[in-house]
Amino acid sequence: MPTQQHTQPTSKWRAFVHWLKATEGWQIMIVRAFPVGEKYAWKRFVNLVSLTFWPVLIFLGVDFWVSDVAQPVLDLSQMTQRSGVLIEVHHRGRSLGNSGFTIRQADGKAVLYTDTLSFTYDKLRSQIGKPITVWSQPGFTLSWGGAYESPMQIQAGTWLIEDYAQIRPNREAYARYSHKVNLTLLGLGLFLPFRVWWKHRKPTSTQP
Repeated sequence: MPTQQHTQPTSKWRAFVHWLKATEGWQIMIVRAFPVGEKYAWKRFVNLVSLTFWPVLIFLGVDFWVSDVAQPVLDLSQMTQRSGVLIEVHHRGRSLGNSGFTIRQADGKAVLYTDTLSFTYDKLRSQIGKPITVWSQPGFTLSWGGAYESPMQIQAGTWLIEDYAQIRPNREAYARYSHKVNLTLLGLGLFLPFRVWWKHRKPTSTQP
């Protein structure tokens, strides 16, 4: 009985592999796209790059598009304004999720802000334990893992630690061309596997 239990899954796996290798997709994207022989080395390299990077390009295009939709350019009056005591500042790199700060509001609720901008952390740290006011808007990213609160302006008393008037022009400039970047990433991500499929959809006499 133990032999049968081990043999049955193995037989099913072999049958699946045999079926997979017999499919037209396998023949096109694997057999014909990666022919054996030294003279096909460059072809194998180009096809390997195409089939490796197209999912990355698609993911980035979708991720950037989702981020743009989730966080449009707003007026300061349209943002969420919160006041509280600055209780923590952390800065462990420029990537999203590694930097930010937390305030505690009067009702005791702690609010975490994730930094996607170039805040002056020395200035922020000097305000730990002191009241600040933050204007922010929510964002969303697939690469970081979900929703976050992005600070756009920070004020301590009459001191603007970060001024949205200086940030907004850069955001507006990015918004004018971001859709082109997203479409380029998506288009290239779709083109790469399509190119491999189109080029090798029919068997040729030069391929083994």
